[in-house]
Amino acid sequence: MGKDLLVWLMQSQVAFAILYGVWWLALRRLPFHALNRAALLSIVGLSVGLPLLVRSLPTVPQPKGPLVLQEMQGVVTEWVTEPAEVVITHSATGNGLAWGYWIALVVISLSTLRMLLLFAQSASMLRRASRYPGQSAQGLRYCYTEGKEGPSTFFHWIFLPQSEIAPAVLAHEEAHARQGHSWDILLVELWLCLFWWNPLAYAFRRSLRQVHEYLADAAALQKISVVEYLQTLVDHLSRSADQTPPRLAPAFIHASLTKRISMMKKRPTTTWQRTAYALLAFTSVALLWAFRSSPPVLPTALPREVASVVESPEPWLAETTHGYPLPAEYNTVTSGFGMRMHPVLKEMKLHRGIDLKAPTGTAVLASASGTVIKSVRDQDAYGHHIVIHHGGGIRTLYSSMDELMVAEGDEVTQGQQIGTVGQTGASTGPHLHFEIQENGEAVDPAPYLGIKAE
Repeated sequence: MGKDLLVWLMQSQVAFAILYGVWWLALRRLPFHALNRAALLSIVGLSVGLPLLVRSLPTVPQPKGPLVLQEMQGVVTEWVTEPAEVVITHSATGNGLAWGYWIALVVISLSTLRMLLLFAQSASMLRRASRYPGQSAQGLRYCYTEGKEGPSTFFHWIFLPQSEIAPAVLAHEEAHARQGHSWDILLVELWLCLFWWNPLAYAFRRSLRQVHEYLADAAALQKISVVEYLQTLVDHLSRSADQTPPRLAPAFIHASLTKRISMMKKRPTTTWQRTAYALLAFTSVALLWAFRSSPPVLPTALPREVASVVESPEPWLAETTHGYPLPAEYNTVTSGFGMRMHPVLKEMKLHRGIDLKAPTGTAVLASASGTVIKSVRDQDAYGHHIVIHHGGGIRTLYSSMDELMVAEGDEVTQGQQIGTVGQTGASTGPHLHFEIQENGEAVDPAPYLGIKAE
């Protein structure tokens, strides 16, 4: 889970950085403020959703070729995938992914803390709204504050000083409330709870709040003259040093005066400029394809001690269809091959084999003759497991076992007992997990065994 979370975090922020870069370079100066708001909010959704969408799409097929081996200190430990050439990947001794779980734990812990702080800030704004006296009109609540707080908005609550308020300020804050800018801010703050570690995310938040000000300015200018509005902006700018708006509230003094005046001068010109926003759609499709595609793997030579096993010309033995890995009375399949809800991880994952129900201690039999290339005791996903190579690019895997009765390098014959059933690894009860792989690709074992899943 830790590795999956880190992959998602990295892919999400790569997508975010690219999409935000496209917006910043090509779209931020365009005077289509509503489109810019929609584009920025879509970047939040796409950055989170694109990596998740990739997982639901079929993988890009790889060219058929020999098996790929993963080697640890010169010993074959895993058959991974199947590029055009034989490839060996090396890993460090021990659990190489432990650091991933620790990083994921730190990210989740600090994200939880930030979310609690966000909840406290939201509760403080609600208490603030109930503390000040006010009046309601046309779905908005006007709250009159004390002290030097400047005008600001939180959802339908508009906070105003008790002194006389300029019509331009009032029109500006009403625009924030009616256009729902507080929902945008809350969404981005929740997004930042998970991606607080990315400095670019804070620049994105500033961009969104700048667009909010452009939208509120444009709405206010429909009611107030440009001269009066600019004079009000200048007056409030002189007092802005003493007026710090709440973090979750859009405010009249929030954005750069120079940028706002510059944007007020711009008017939408040609309609074709709107087509520039299609760049985000094209970029999203390109990212989806990039995340879905697998990077090429550079070929290298096979280690001498396993070359004879991999290059063995022996074909898959004909008696395989009769090679049931348990005594005949234990023929109940509790989980078949294919996508399923993982019983331990509680997420959709590919089940690469079948689960055969049997009590602990039941004999596990070699499905066909071959060479044992892996006999490992651990408590990872497979638990105690054995891998047998049969030649011709075929291997079988037996996992969740209790006792292992063969060692790496042993020659076994079909029907020979190689261990006993257990419930080690990611298991909820005693059973045998059985896999058949052809050239490194897991295939459904049921047709080979002549059985049907329940």
